[in-house]
Amino acid sequence: MAPVKNYASLIEAINAGADSVYLGSKKFNARCMTENFDIFDLLSVIEYAHAKNKKVYLALNTLIKETEFKEAVEYAKIAIEAGVDAIIVQDFGLFTYLSKTAIPLIASTQMTICNSRGVAVARELGFSRVVIARELNVQELQQISQKASKIELECFIHGGLCIGYSGQCYMSAIYENSAANRGICRTPCWEDYTLYCNETPIHSGKLLKPKDMYGIHHIPQLCMNGFAALKIQGRTRDLGYIRNVVGTYRKYIDDLEYLDSNELSFEELQVLSAQSPRGLMRGNLELSINNNFVVEDGCAQIPRSEYIENYVFGSCEKAKHIAVSFNDLSRIDVASLYRNIERIYLSFDVIKPKHRNTILGLKNVAPIYMVMPTLIERHDVSIAELEDVISYYYIDGLSLSNIGDLSLIRKLNCKFSTERTFNVCNKHTVNFLKKMGIHSMSLPFELSASESCMLADDSEVCFERVVYGRPSLIQMKYCLISKTNECIDCGKCKLEDRYTLFGKNGFLVKINSNRNETILFPLKKIAIPVYEKETNLLRFEFTDESTPQINNILSAYSAGYFPQGDYLTDIGSI
Repeated sequence: MAPVKNYASLIEAINAGADSVYLGSKKFNARCMTENFDIFDLLSVIEYAHAKNKKVYLALNTLIKETEFKEAVEYAKIAIEAGVDAIIVQDFGLFTYLSKTAIPLIASTQMTICNSRGVAVARELGFSRVVIARELNVQELQQISQKASKIELECFIHGGLCIGYSGQCYMSAIYENSAANRGICRTPCWEDYTLYCNETPIHSGKLLKPKDMYGIHHIPQLCMNGFAALKIQGRTRDLGYIRNVVGTYRKYIDDLEYLDSNELSFEELQVLSAQSPRGLMRGNLELSINNNFVVEDGCAQIPRSEYIENYVFGSCEKAKHIAVSFNDLSRIDVASLYRNIERIYLSFDVIKPKHRNTILGLKNVAPIYMVMPTLIERHDVSIAELEDVISYYYIDGLSLSNIGDLSLIRKLNCKFSTERTFNVCNKHTVNFLKKMGIHSMSLPFELSASESCMLADDSEVCFERVVYGRPSLIQMKYCLISKTNECIDCGKCKLEDRYTLFGKNGFLVKINSNRNETILFPLKKIAIPVYEKETNLLRFEFTDESTPQINNILSAYSAGYFPQGDYLTDIGSI
């Protein structure tokens, strides 16, 4: 499957041997900043491709706000009437609307489907194909394909990748007011950064800018495991890229015996390298550890610039209903904790036996919801394990993070909410989740307070919005300390050292070695004022605050004040 952005690239891709192409219209696709097609030109595009016996897939794979829903549906209707072969979607609301038509629907990689549960849920919902998340290796892909039935699977085989899980990155949204989930990512991850351990610099350069992945040597294994499509990334690339990359992959798919050595010839590798100025690497598909993942290059050391919280407060509406999320239970003094709290969120990774007394103490403050992680197949959590955790810690509910988590609703006896990663942006998505059994939904950063209120007029659903803290901005299957895509068990992340990343923006770095993840939080905290007719719950996400600091913030918001100064206050309506 080849990427195309205009007629010239369409012709080039087909002539080079693509079996199918994927493209975007001017709006509602994950590459809105490239050329793309006018929606009314689709008929001629599809006619040309079909005359060559090729398929055309339309990407409508961004989040759709309530005010845009009608227009997005019209886009889809025009494409269906023009004869498009399938539509790639991320938004649950758009999916539920289009599922009433006969058009095949493909779950975008933006949905971060990364395990068999997610594939099974997608099949049950009615998706015809799933584009698997780009963090998995060939063994994990094989395990998923062996369990999948009555649904096609697709994976990326070549091109530029996001350093973070697709659909889970908010760096551009928060820092550039330009959201990746809305198709307008400005790639702040590509800037120069310096990584610090405490006050000592340890790496400098383009530490978050991946090289292009090439997985051509995995073609036999992926074909043998029944993948319906091998996808080449690159809707912003030039004609030379389309011609050479598609042509090379066409050759090897047609003649798999040439790949017996698992290596390309020097000349063929040079052809691919010439199309990738940032360099080539084997990516996450490899089973072996990849220590050549990012461009890096090196740069002058970027100085640290820690932010001082001076607690200068401005006035806003009073926060009446409060939910809190704690990232570090060792800092919580339950006895002196602020009491006007209606819900407490704890991530799956902090619920450990050593914290049981603290957790049971918190239960006397408010109901506890356990936040599910973004799962990778080999680190999946069994139903039995979840049942044990819920029982042992008296957990009241689960907050779901991934489409695969929807399968838990029928199997566990507790309440359910969704994290902002479910991207609830329109009432069709709200109704879809309500029917699934969700009673509470966290709204994404892409919505402003007024847009949140547009969804909050349904009394049967509890909506919440993050107004303060250090929310997770990006999760990546990559260790910034060891510079590898797999944990090498160096032990550095288990020490009491503090890791920070400085460049155009500053980040607090957390390593989760259990899942080979690096998570970046903003050093400059978010602080959003409360508005009249706000959502039911306001969420405060605490990472490294002490109990007195937590109490100070919650008391201030409850009295009608929010912190200003060195805080990010202009978030939403992206």
